[in-house]
Amino acid sequence: PTSKAIKPIADDNETRDEKERGCANELEVVLFYKYVVIPDVDKLVGLQQALCEQLNLMGRVLIGPEGVNGTLSGSKPNMSKYKTTTELQLDALLSKIQWKRSFCSRVPFADLQIKKVKEIVSSGGMGINPATNPGCGGLHLSPRSFHHALAGSDQTDTVLIDVRNRWEYALGHFKTDKLVALDPDTKTYAEFKRWVDNKANEFKDKRVMMYCTGGIRCETASAYLKKSGVSDVYQLHGGIHQYLQHYGANGYFKGKNFVFDQRVALGDPKGGEVQTVGKCSHCLSPFDDFDPKYVCTVCRDPVLVCDVCRNKDRFQ
Repeated sequence: PTSKAIKPIADDNETRDEKERGCANELEVVLFYKYVVIPDVDKLVGLQQALCEQLNLMGRVLIGPEGVNGTLSGSKPNMSKYKTTTELQLDALLSKIQWKRSFCSRVPFADLQIKKVKEIVSSGGMGINPATNPGCGGLHLSPRSFHHALAGSDQTDTVLIDVRNRWEYALGHFKTDKLVALDPDTKTYAEFKRWVDNKANEFKDKRVMMYCTGGIRCETASAYLKKSGVSDVYQLHGGIHQYLQHYGANGYFKGKNFVFDQRVALGDPKGGEVQTVGKCSHCLSPFDDFDPKYVCTVCRDPVLVCDVCRNKDRFQ
């Protein structure tokens, strides 16, 4: 590659948890994953089901031969017990997970689902398994390293890829004065492979930086890019979630971060004013509040429809 490789900032402590805040009765939400070979998936499913029920947790945990992927909510004391116990299960197989924390006043999940799956993220046939091939993906950059790398990059030497789906991108994405994240325009992550197959040759002489919500999609996405012949690849460790914990609305992520629960989207955890990036799909006015009643009649994707357009005859 002609671009200069990024050197991560040493020991910047950017992956620490968010400091405790808020009311004592506030709920904690954790987002987590780990790629690791699970020798007995059924046993771990049973252990997780029993533990979550015991602690009255709600949410979803996917468990497969390649690892775990979950998001759960519960009281702060119970969530603390869950994290400690989970890291000790199956001879500490799940130790050193990066727990990404946020807080809310109401339960953001309707139920509890602990599922056995083939892949913890459906990859569309990439043929990538970070559990059996650790280090196959891009270089992990902390929020601080990612931020500094963006500050010194432009479109002549760098490609910035948003690995999420199109409606997630519509609410918010990374943008600097010289570089705007590419939107692969996918309905599901399983479509990302086909996008890379069509684009990889364009990226081979570029530095490629990528990000997603919490980091898990980038694990296979970056590895597949490298498998496709792109060598200079970097990914945001902890995803948008962790970046916002450190930079909030003052960083290069503009707009809201889409989340897969009843909160729908999160702004600046520090309380800063968030720029409205989304636009109404009909009148194109600034708008960033998804309503589950408004979806594309063809693909069923959620669409942004502002209050004015909702009140027009065609939506009655």
